[in-house]
Amino acid sequence: MLKRFKKMIPILFAALLLALVYVVTAFAWSEHQMILDPMFKSLPAVVKAKPVKAETLGSFLVAEGKNLEKILRSDEEWNRKNLKNYRALPDALFFKASADQKLAIKRFCDAARIGDRYYYSLYIRKMPKTSSAGSAIVKGSDLTYLKDLSDIADKTYLRVLPRASVSAMDVLGSAADEPDMGIDIGLFEDNDTAQGKKLNFGKQPFGNPNLEYSSQAPFHMGFYNESGIVYALAGFLKETYPEYRIHQFKVLSEYAFKTGHEYWGWRFMGWGLHYISDLSMPYHSVVLPGVSTAKMLWINTKAMAGKDQAKKDAVQLVSNRHGALEKYEKYAVRDLFGKKGADILITQGKTTVPVYNDNVPRENVSKMAAKQAKETDKILVECMPQKYVNDPTVEFDYLPGTDKIMDTVLKEKGQQCIGKMNAQGALLFKPALLYGESYIEEILKKK
Repeated sequence: MLKRFKKMIPILFAALLLALVYVVTAFAWSEHQMILDPMFKSLPAVVKAKPVKAETLGSFLVAEGKNLEKILRSDEEWNRKNLKNYRALPDALFFKASADQKLAIKRFCDAARIGDRYYYSLYIRKMPKTSSAGSAIVKGSDLTYLKDLSDIADKTYLRVLPRASVSAMDVLGSAADEPDMGIDIGLFEDNDTAQGKKLNFGKQPFGNPNLEYSSQAPFHMGFYNESGIVYALAGFLKETYPEYRIHQFKVLSEYAFKTGHEYWGWRFMGWGLHYISDLSMPYHSVVLPGVSTAKMLWINTKAMAGKDQAKKDAVQLVSNRHGALEKYEKYAVRDLFGKKGADILITQGKTTVPVYNDNVPRENVSKMAAKQAKETDKILVECMPQKYVNDPTVEFDYLPGTDKIMDTVLKEKGQQCIGKMNAQGALLFKPALLYGESYIEEILKKK
């Protein structure tokens, strides 16, 4: 009986962690462009960059097809050699050049393993207090096939025509938000898509495959900071792909700049920055912020004894705190944007920008986020209304009025908590800004 009980420990512990990441949102920060904007404006290479000519993805792929065959094959070889737990691209999907733009895009999506249903339209986001004179406003529903437009419905987008002159910073910033619009969705074999069945990512390792956005979670989260026992009992946590995306889009950005395709140089760069930013979110770098491995094991032991309420409560609370943090920071960043003092996001604890290398996402960005996980959890419990973060009987996403979360915090917890939340947000954004800057500099020095 004891032997059988011991055999059940890893199974049930894995089930506990699987339940925890099953409910997590696939989003980290919903305002990447606003978060990174102060950093963009501090870089002469971005601010003084000449306007670029917009170019469709199909045009770029047809023009550079033969060379991209070599670039993408070389990148795949790098992935196989350097990325831990990497599932190799099937050789049959290596990119092949084509003079037909639609076919070239389809082959590129398969070779780069990005969503073939996404439109890859030419557009930029219209930022608050900027002019849109002479530009056609385009709906979010015209940019993506997704049904859930909650993350983009309250943003304004402007259509860009091929060969039109557009600000490099606008391209870069808009692209930093773009991976949340459908690039990473439906890529696993159990996502009920034809593409997902052939890419060799296997079954979705965590998250709910039945939810539209959930399948992007393994590309936007990197659980690199758990204890050995956690990995031993829940190996699926190793199946994450932000490092893959960051390196992939860095390679493509460098190549686009090198060959004079400036528009795609900035756009690929922005895509890569998105994943660096996502890793700066504690809930994307740690399975259960604020809870030690010992406590996770204790929750698991109770569940094994038939007392699974602690497990259910832990699952709900991590989901609610994750949602509350994202929602607060979304409106805090919008509130700060364009105002005097917004540069707190880049001046708080400003240090010398390090040289970028391929270990940065795992060894620096993610670790910095993990170190802030416990304090972030503590501040959320202290400064958020209890029903938002400390009541396992409610679902945060279903609570009314959370779009007024800053007003609610001010009313119930006072200005002191607004200050604490904003200061903690600045600390959380720091790795995205610091290493985002080094990522940009590393790409541009090869231009």
